[in-house]
Order: sequence, then C-alpha cells, then structure tokens
Amino acid sequence: MDSALDFLLHGVVDPADYVKESNSFLEKMKHKSAFELVKSIKEFTSYFVEGSYSPDEQSNLVHQFMKSLMDRIIMHRLWLPEGKEAIEQGTEALERYLLHKLYGVTFHHPSTDDMATKFLFV
Repeated sequence: MDSALDFLLHGVVDPADYVKESNSFLEKMKHKSAFELVKSIKEFTSYFVEGSYSPDEQSNLVHQFMKSLMDRIIMHRLWLPEGKEAIEQGTEALERYLLHKLYGVTFHHPSTDDMATKFLFV
C-alpha cells in the first residue's frame, strides 16, 4: 500500500512547494475578511460528516462544494491580485484540506469493527 505522502517522496511535488502552497492558503484563510469562507468550510465538513452518503454522492458533494467555494475565493479581495497559478495552488490546498478532514468518513465502512478501524487509522 502506498503512503499518503508517496507523491512527495517520488518527486511528483517538491515538498518545499507543497508546504509553501498550503501555508499561503492557510495564512489567507486566517485573515478576518476570509471569515465567511472559513465558516462555509466548517459548515460543509459538519454537514458531510453527519450525513450518510454513497461514494457517488460524496464525490458530487465535494466537487460541488469545491466549485462553489473556489468561485467565491476567486472573487474575494484576498485573491483578486493573485494570478492563475496562485488560484490553482489554492484549489489544491483546499482539496488537500477537505480530503484530510473527510478521510475517516469517506473511507470508513459501516460494517468495519470500530476497534479494527481505530487500529488502521492510528
């Protein structure tokens, strides 16, 4: 089984760029003017975690949310002066953040023993 960071180890992404992109996105999201964006992300993750969705529904929900939020981010004053590359990096950072938050819900099978699941995700 491949490591979650396998893409970093095999040169697909330079680890320094990965950290820089994530930090830039997170720093902007900490700004007071990004409050509504952060609130949307928190509401979506709560909604997603509390629901019971098929894999197709999960995929559609994430894609719809990503599209909606990125449309808002592109028009947000913190990102308006940014170029296309910075927006793409922000999209990737948002996607990594969401998948990190939703991983346990998305890949947890209801029939799996809770103790076994706990062991697998440690």
